[in-house]
Amino acid sequence: MTKLYKIVFILLVFTSCNPFWIHIDKRHYKKFTKAYKSNPKSIENFFITHGDTIFGHDMLGFGWRRWETKSGGGYVSIRGIFYYHNDSIYAYSIIPEIPEEKFLIKKYKKRYKIVFPFTSNDSILNIEYNTDLLTNPINYNIDKSSLSKQLTNYMSPESGTRYGCKNGSKSWEFLNRKHFNRIKNDLSPSDIIILMHSLNPASRFTAIEYYFENKDKFSSQMEIESWISTVLTDYPKIQTYFGDKWEFMDTEELVKFCSQDKN
Repeated sequence: MTKLYKIVFILLVFTSCNPFWIHIDKRHYKKFTKAYKSNPKSIENFFITHGDTIFGHDMLGFGWRRWETKSGGGYVSIRGIFYYHNDSIYAYSIIPEIPEEKFLIKKYKKRYKIVFPFTSNDSILNIEYNTDLLTNPINYNIDKSSLSKQLTNYMSPESGTRYGCKNGSKSWEFLNRKHFNRIKNDLSPSDIIILMHSLNPASRFTAIEYYFENKDKFSSQMEIESWISTVLTDYPKIQTYFGDKWEFMDTEELVKFCSQDKN
């Protein structure tokens, strides 16, 4: 047995460490670092070349779409979430993984510090580009600084872009609906109108659903319903979990169904 293989054998036996995976991660991160330092705005190309699609291209409506991808192969991956408007990159988040193996965490953190930001207590942060703009309302002028953080967070696609009702044999709820249920008692009619202009389609539809349930709370109903018609025309079909399977449904029918299905 050569000296190299003896070292590998010892590492495998006493640390459950796979040196080949560490080597793969090191090479992969070097490629990522080189691509990011070369041109941060073109980091999308790294994931196109070296990544795998996770959720495909989610159409968000009004010319927007979201692509989630990951790249890696050893102990960890690096995930990318990209937002496009009319096929041009508008914003992105790059999310690093930390290995579960405690004896590797310090080594990987040291590596990540080459390009990723860290907090003062040594927690790693995502790389963000223009993500604060994902909370801007569509076709609605308002001073965003006047809005609560929980409202703007719900407007972002990061609150979950899947829309639907809790039904069938599954006991879980859509992430977006969970977020809405946490904040709905604090929302005013004007907040609901703002949410109808969210970049996140699930937040738009949930706000419209709320409006259908509580029309008596709203003035200017003709103006509101004109915008609702624009939203539903822009997004006529939606994929949802319904009847124990994923399927595409008419968006208006689903929103009206969910506004009545509270059991």
